Amino acid sequence: MQPIFRFICVLISASFSGPIPPLEASKLHMRVLPNDLDFNFHMNNARCLAISDLGFVDFVLRLGLGKILRAKGWRPLFGGRLVRHRFGLRAFERFVVATRLICWDDKWFYFDQRMETSRGVAIIVLTKGLIYDRGTARTIGPSELLDTLGLLTQSPKMPPEVRQWLSTEKLLHIPEVTRLSVGRN
Repeated sequence: MQPIFRFICVLISASFSGPIPPLEASKLHMRVLPNDLDFNFHMNNARCLAISDLGFVDFVLRLGLGKILRAKGWRPLFGGRLVRHRFGLRAFERFVVATRLICWDDKWFYFDQRMETSRGVAIIVLTKGLIYDRGTARTIGPSELLDTLGLLTQSPKMPPEVRQWLSTEKLLHIPEVTRLSVGRN
């Protein structure tokens, strides 16, 4: 099944699933399909990220954010991901994508996603994301968004793995934009 068909299935499933509180995990039950596989016959890296995106779609819709995003012209955007592959997902193996909001700061939301099988947690994905208002070209802060939803506005304590990831991420900061010339000598 191509990702677009899975996307449609998630849209339908989320509309029939109950709402979730902001700190509760949403869970998608899936199976590794033959077109998800790489040359090593386990789920390829790109498909792993595409499926984690589906976990976010389910989470956002079940949180009740879908209608608000559409009405206000807001868009969720990812700012970075850290992926830990513990073991490969095999052909036709069943797995659950659990997506959970773990904390936030003034700009970013931080999520933990786990792809779990009967063999244990196969993949862990830490993600930071934000909400962007296309109309005003500004970022919607987590407090403003949660207030709009009528939900809690005090973040849980940032876990050490997120603090360490953000500290390491600073090493990749590029202070100024550099242009690469491609194909011209």
